[in-house]
Amino acid sequence: MTSSPFLSSTAVVSLPLDGEWQLSRPVTGDTYAALVPGCVHTDLARAGVLPSMDWRDNEATQQWIDAEEWVYRRTFTVDETFLASPVELVCDGLDTLASVSINGRPALEANNSFALGGVP
Repeated sequence: MTSSPFLSSTAVVSLPLDGEWQLSRPVTGDTYAALVPGCVHTDLARAGVLPSMDWRDNEATQQWIDAEEWVYRRTFTVDETFLASPVELVCDGLDTLASVSINGRPALEANNSFALGGVP
């Protein structure tokens, strides 16, 4: 067996970030419990803010949501051991337009749900 420069003997450590998050609407300061994976519409419906999109023309009355800015937040802690190796942030299913930051520092900008770009 030959060794490859692309394979590492270091074990991969994973920190899943799915689960409970906080959703906020900056323009009003309103905050709601949220679940990731998920979306703004389902989180607002779960919070009782929206009626079902499946009933009559309710979907048409909810178009304002797409015109708003929404922020998902979650606090998590990692130790020095976790940060000793390169860290890869995997975001499955970001919206078409999204900004991701960690500790207030930009991590990536998405302007196409199929092509993500890192932020230096």
